[in-house]
Amino acid sequence: MRRSTVSPRDHGTERGTRGVAAGLPRAAGLLLLLLLPLAMFTPRGAMAAGPKAGEAARDRAQIRRDQKQLENDRADIRQLADLIRHLDAAHARRDRLAENRYRKQINAFLHREVAETRHEVAQDRREARESERELARDSGDLRDDARDTRESRDRLERERAIIVELRSLQPEVRRGDRRALARERGLFDEFLRLTERDAAQTAKELREDRRENREDRRERTKGY
Repeated sequence: MRRSTVSPRDHGTERGTRGVAAGLPRAAGLLLLLLLPLAMFTPRGAMAAGPKAGEAARDRAQIRRDQKQLENDRADIRQLADLIRHLDAAHARRDRLAENRYRKQINAFLHREVAETRHEVAQDRREARESERELARDSGDLRDDARDTRESRDRLERERAIIVELRSLQPEVRRGDRRALARERGLFDEFLRLTERDAAQTAKELREDRRENREDRRERTKGY
């Protein structure tokens, strides 16, 4: 019979190897238990974060648009008010050349405003159609979009009517007819009030968008 040539040191190594091999399944199982909750949580959080991050970006973009629109509206108010004041000053000092120059600038401004309002009406209609297609939208949002469309359309109709009447007054205005001049001045003031009302509506929408953004942010925080 052949004698074994395994030394006591070799026996120790063999026993150590068998011990490590026996412990591997237990360590693997423990590692799996540690990683399983993370594997279950991460995809769900990632899927939830995508839509919520997109919603937050859209909210911020809408607020930036409202801020820019409000700045433009306020600049329009200042410009028209300045032109009307210069017109009054030219009329008071009987400077017909300056008076005609400012009158032309006012009329050009009014035409630009009508074109801008026409663009706003088209934009409001697009937003209303998009809201109707989004079945998940709150009915309050649908009412707000319908209201914005209606108000923009009414403003456009009145602005157009003012320009038509101003055009019809020009022969009498050029002759210096007092009644025509007074009516022209009243129409300028009415157009200015429409511009101020539009700026006030923009400021209101900005406040509402900021409030909704805060509420959405709180809901997104709770969702996480």
